[in-house]
Amino acid sequence: MPRIWFSIQRTYPFPSSLYNLCLIAYIRTPLSMKEAMTRAFSLIDNDLLRHSSKPEWIPLLHNICYLHCALNLRTRFGQSGWDLPTLTSFTNVELTSAFQVISREFSLSDQSTVRLESAHTTSGVSSETNIRQLSWSAIRYALSELIYGARALSEYDQRAIANIVDFWIQPGSVKKDFEFSKIKYKIPAIFFAQQPKLNQLQQALESLSIHQLDVPEACHLHSTFETNLGRRID
Repeated sequence: MPRIWFSIQRTYPFPSSLYNLCLIAYIRTPLSMKEAMTRAFSLIDNDLLRHSSKPEWIPLLHNICYLHCALNLRTRFGQSGWDLPTLTSFTNVELTSAFQVISREFSLSDQSTVRLESAHTTSGVSSETNIRQLSWSAIRYALSELIYGARALSEYDQRAIANIVDFWIQPGSVKKDFEFSKIKYKIPAIFFAQQPKLNQLQQALESLSIHQLDVPEACHLHSTFETNLGRRID
């Protein structure tokens, strides 16, 4: 029996008779940080996980996922989260683009290190001056201006995105002792282990406390009556 797969965005003009003939699979938008983090991290495969041997790499993958989820979940709080909440949403397109940005930056840094080590082997000269350091500012610019910031249509939303990017994308945020002090959240310890397995990282995210992350502060918002209502009080 022939089968046809449809991937659609539901609209009312779509024939209801065709719906009745189909087996419909519906992917629900995550409503909690834990669920969103788990789903975001599921896009990472072993090739991406092993892309770089730098100690900052795997914690940064975590931070990119958290950043993406925090920006998305702010929509739950209506105009307390975004100035234009109906127009500020992000998909896996932005997340995969963010992965590509950090992959390219780490590749450039790793290649410069390899070239320098090769030169040391042939010349016997030891120098660290030619190693290309990671450009955190370049990563932040790409994320806040070209990927996520490009979707924001108000100055307030652009500034909020830039501030959240600055918080999660910097050398201190990929350290083992880094803590998101507002909610007492730390990157799970397994992300700093030597060559952790993908399923171990996934399990660590699945074991996160729902209550710890299901608060406005997890999305870089103040916990107020207005925020909890998810709308602006006039």
